[in-house]
Formats: sequence, C-alpha cells, structure tokens
Amino acid sequence: MKKFFRNVWEIIKGTFILYKDNNLVVFAGNTTLYLLIAVFPFLLSLLLFVQSLPWFTTDNIIKVLNIFLPDVSSVKKNVEQLVLLLHGQASRTIFSFSILTALWSASKGISCLQAGLMKLYGMESSALVNRLVCLFFTIVAIVSIPFIAAAMSFVEEVYAYLNTYSTVKLISDFLSFLTHNRTMMIVLGLPVLTLVYMYLPGRRIEGERYLAGAFLAMLLCVIISRVFSEVIVALIKAASIYGSLSSVFILTLWVKFIISSIYIGACFNKYLSHFLKEHSFRKKEQKS
Repeated sequence: MKKFFRNVWEIIKGTFILYKDNNLVVFAGNTTLYLLIAVFPFLLSLLLFVQSLPWFTTDNIIKVLNIFLPDVSSVKKNVEQLVLLLHGQASRTIFSFSILTALWSASKGISCLQAGLMKLYGMESSALVNRLVCLFFTIVAIVSIPFIAAAMSFVEEVYAYLNTYSTVKLISDFLSFLTHNRTMMIVLGLPVLTLVYMYLPGRRIEGERYLAGAFLAMLLCVIISRVFSEVIVALIKAASIYGSLSSVFILTLWVKFIISSIYIGACFNKYLSHFLKEHSFRKKEQKS
C-alpha cells in the first residue's frame, strides 16, 4: 500500500514539475487572451451558420453553451444577452468577413494551446501545417455546436416520451441523467480532449496514455466549475470590488483555469507514459 501511494505521489509531483519547467502557465495566459478575443466573431459566425439551418434557434445554441459555462447566473445571463445581441446584428452581407475573422482569431487561441503542447512534447512543424491544423479544429468547433444542440433536443424528446410510461422509467431516468449539464460536459469533453492531445501537437506519439490525461483534465474542469459556482462567486459578491464587471472577471479567471487543466492533463499523459515505461523496464531487469 505504501508503494502504491509513493508511486501516486511521484506521478503527481512529476506532472506539476513538467507543467512548471515548460512554462505552461504562460501559454495558458496567452491562450486565454486569444480565446476571449475570439468570442465575438466566433459567436457571430456560429449564429450566421445556424441561420442557414431553419430548425435551429438561438435557444438551442444558448443551451449548448450553458453546458460548458460555470454555473454562475451572472455569467450565463451575460452570455445569453451577448448571443441575442449578436443574433439581432447578424446579417448575411457580413458573413464572409465574420467567418474569416472568427477563423483567424479563434485559430490563434487554439494555436497558443498547440504551441504549449508542442513545447511539452518537444515537437516542431511548419507554421503553415500548424495553422491548418488549428483552422481545422476551429471549423469543427463551429460546425459541431448545432449538431450537439440537435442531439440534446432529440434526447430530451425521447425522455419526455418515455417518461409517460412507468415500465421504461429506468431508461428515462438514465436519459435525464445524461442531459444534465455536468454529465454532458464529461461525455462531450472526454473524446474532444483525447483528440486534442492526439492530433493538435502535430502527430500522434506511440505509447501515450491520452485517455488518462483527458479524464484528469475533465475531472479538474468539473471541480473548477463547481468551485467557481460556489466559492469564487461568494467571495466576489462579498468583496464587491468589480461591481458590474464581476461576471467578466469570473469568466476570464474560469477560462484561465480550464486551459491550465488541459495542460496539466497533457503533462499527466507524458509523465505517466514515462513512469510506466520505466517501471516496466525495471521489472524486466529484475527478471533477468
């Protein structure tokens, strides 16, 4: 048992040493800045894209965004007002400008995330290839949100239908659990983070435990969102320092911690793979 806890402590310590030595806190700050800059053009392009899909409304988009936002009423209210404001200003005449601006700025935020991952894994690639990879992830993010909204609406419709039959209550209870914000965040986040760790740095590294790091990052994201929903909001309200800007401050700080969690998950991937290889090598030496 002591050996187990010693190994766990060694992995945790090694993970944070990698995070510190690669200056990933700086990359987290840069990524946060560029992602926040990308919010306006990203949402505008998303709304313009949704307008071409007549069966979607802004309510569907807001519902999807609320899955990933911290459970803070002021933040969710401001994001909802922003979406409605941009929806009123959205026009097909500015579609090309908006989508180009969104792709450039949002891909710049993802590019900062990519730069941190490439530094961690010691990778190098051409600037053109890196930008194309970031553009691909940005386009996927824009296109996927309406499909997530459609999937959520479908699950809710099935839940409402099954809930009328007591014999399938177990299935309806499972669907109710599935549509909960935190559950949806984990279900959607795990495969996304796994793909980010696998392909965003430029190439896949054999032997990496991508799913382990994605799970740790998602766990940290859920904990951080919960802490922000309860503790941070209470402290800011008590201090009343930021006034009406408190929601902006909360959102910025929350994004910073979420990006840091993603980097910590990547560090965990790298150190866990190194630790397991070293452990396996020691076992082979002992047998021989």
